[in-house]
Amino acid sequence: MWRFFDHGIGSLSYQGHWNLFDQIIISKPLLKNRGLHYVRSEVFNRNFLIQQEGRYKGYPLRTFSGNVFLNGYSDHLPTLIYLTK
Repeated sequence: MWRFFDHGIGSLSYQGHWNLFDQIIISKPLLKNRGLHYVRSEVFNRNFLIQQEGRYKGYPLRTFSGNVFLNGYSDHLPTLIYLTK
C-alpha cells in the first residue's frame, strides 16, 4: 500500500492532502495455509465516489457534512485486494 501513498494516492483527503489510513495487511501464513496468492491491491477511486462540486470538490463524497445529508458514501475511499486460489 505504501507505493500508492508514495505516488500521491490515498483513501481520504484532509486539507488538500491525500492520506492512506485505510490499508489491508496480509500475513504470509494466511496466503500459504490457504493456498492463496496475492495479485494486486488498489484504492477504489471512481467518479461516483468523489464530490463533484462545492466546498469538498475532489474529496470522497461523504454521507454527511455536519448535520447536512449529502447522499454520499463515506469520507474514505475503499481499499481492495485481489487474491487467487
